[in-house]
Amino acid sequence: MKLKLLLSFILFNSLVVGQNIMTNLSDWTAGGNVTTLAVNAGVLEITPNGGNFPTINYPISVDGMTYKYVRVLVRNSSSYDQIRFRDATPTAIATPTSSILFGQSVADGFTNYYIDLTAFAAWSDPSETQGQIRFSSTTTGNTSLIEIKEIEFFGDSAVTVWNGSTWSNGTPDATKTAIIASGTLNLTANTNMYRAVVYNGSNLIVTSGNTLTLEKELSCIGTGSAAFRVNSSLLQNDVNVVNTAITYRRNSTMKQFDYTYWSSPVKNQVLNLFSPLTLGDKFFSFNADPVVNNWVLENQNNVMDSGYGYAIRAPQGYTTTPQTFSGDFIGVPNNGDVTVNVYATTVGNYNLLGNPYPSAIRVSNLIAGSSITTVYYWTHITAVTSNLYTANDYAVRTSVAGTAAISGGSAPSNNMAAGQGFFATSTATGPVTFTNAMRVLGSNAGFFRNENDVNAEEDDNLLRLDVTNTDGAFKQQVILYLSSATNGYDSGMDGDQLDGQFVSFYSIIPGHNLAIQAKALPWEVTDVVPLGFKSTIAAITSFDITISELGIFFDDKDVFLEDKVTNTFHNLKVSPYTFTSDAGIFNNRFVIHYQDISLSNDDFAGIENSVYVFKENNQPKVVSTKSNIASVMVYDTLGRIVFSKDKVNASEVVLSDLIANNQALIIKTTLENNVTVAKKFIF
Repeated sequence: MKLKLLLSFILFNSLVVGQNIMTNLSDWTAGGNVTTLAVNAGVLEITPNGGNFPTINYPISVDGMTYKYVRVLVRNSSSYDQIRFRDATPTAIATPTSSILFGQSVADGFTNYYIDLTAFAAWSDPSETQGQIRFSSTTTGNTSLIEIKEIEFFGDSAVTVWNGSTWSNGTPDATKTAIIASGTLNLTANTNMYRAVVYNGSNLIVTSGNTLTLEKELSCIGTGSAAFRVNSSLLQNDVNVVNTAITYRRNSTMKQFDYTYWSSPVKNQVLNLFSPLTLGDKFFSFNADPVVNNWVLENQNNVMDSGYGYAIRAPQGYTTTPQTFSGDFIGVPNNGDVTVNVYATTVGNYNLLGNPYPSAIRVSNLIAGSSITTVYYWTHITAVTSNLYTANDYAVRTSVAGTAAISGGSAPSNNMAAGQGFFATSTATGPVTFTNAMRVLGSNAGFFRNENDVNAEEDDNLLRLDVTNTDGAFKQQVILYLSSATNGYDSGMDGDQLDGQFVSFYSIIPGHNLAIQAKALPWEVTDVVPLGFKSTIAAITSFDITISELGIFFDDKDVFLEDKVTNTFHNLKVSPYTFTSDAGIFNNRFVIHYQDISLSNDDFAGIENSVYVFKENNQPKVVSTKSNIASVMVYDTLGRIVFSKDKVNASEVVLSDLIANNQALIIKTTLENNVTVAKKFIF
């Protein structure tokens, strides 16, 4: 059959008749048993007169193009036994008894019908000038309105059929509609298709880590199925297509009483159908309204709204031994714009959102295209020995970097996995829209409940610092130098830290304790970064500060940690720095330098030797012979302030109020020339 539908256009060697043809009423002719033709909102409407075989005609001509299938998107056709496409004078053709290859209901009552033109074996008469859509019914009296939204012809080279073992027309690509007509097709590599049609009784499986990219829709016919395994992805380049249901699987490592933050990549996923063994009162959403700012118990029969996050507890019966929960999301995959409503973060209120797609999204694109500034991924609490626990915390991500959670795992990359729920801060109250432009090929393995995620940080100008102890305490922060950053607070680039249960470690700018700080380029060797440290451990504890990642930007630069309590400058590139601390908040103890300023003043040694600390009449006395004393601070070895005196304005001072306790002390004397001298003293 060689023909051309007039006023149509050719795409990828297939002839497509879209909505523009539906609205051009003058191209169509009412055939037998049709009362009227009309156009309403871009849909061609056909009103039968109650007789058999209502038909409509469209002009054709010989063009050298061979067609194999016709797709008709039609509504209110259920009263008819068949939809047929045939020539206008079928005396030369044996009209097939069943020309519908398969059909599948889609949104708004429309059904996609695929008609096999190869059944028209005799349709090769070049004298034919009109084609015909015919709605066949075995009974008369039917006047149900018929609506056609799209008609699409596929050229012979634009279709390839999987018969269970081989393709009829080569492997699929972005120009070919792939019809899985029999058996199971396992996609074990990234694959492009124009559209995917899974016939009744057949199966399409996208294996772990692979991506199926479609120009158009995914249709499963009857009992046909499409399954996406863990870390696989579905991408679609047309936001307007209408899909049928898929199964998308995501695993989470969980133990008794654990929660995972989920988000559904499909429409209309019911909570308890996703995790049927979770107790009915263990499904939660979060209301970020500043007046509420609290968890909301969800009815287990509720649907998971696209773009929002849900906290779901591990199935009942899980033990303290971690095990894998395999969650299957079943429904029509989300595609195109998904809009959610958020609240501005003003009182420590965070929005619980989620990736709405069956593919990864890029966090930097989400932040750039919305009011979102920082995202937080929940991880679990892990029991350790001696009644000590790893601190519960969140992994943090901004548009430029991420920090790992206290409970372990890796720092989150710029790609957020499918199914991932997350908390987010926002600069404004109102809508946030996820878009297909945020989606990425692959990169779908970083789901934050699994313990072995590996996500490489992308920027070479990064300094990642960890504070740890031998009992499992852990906290991480990032300092990053970028040409697009300032040394103030940069929304979407700087990320506020959330306190850990036992330790916190952060950099400081006015008004913010940061897990991630982006600083301006050009870099200056004189730059300094104040650090804060907090411990809730009510015991004298030893900690290490370590560089866990250093970008190539720092290959030729030193990184010094100043401990103002012990008056120590330590090169972190040489070894970790060990210190002790009791419980408390210490925002004035540590500073990052890129030069050893303890050696920058040639006169420092002389000034240090001019300050004396000794006992006089059994009381500590500080004497300075070169500059008056401005103030004195006395610390114990844990860094706690045990005595202070300012506005001395004299060359000597007696610390008469300091209580003797036969302990080692550090007496820091600040002189009026702004030099500070620290001396150890037993009192």
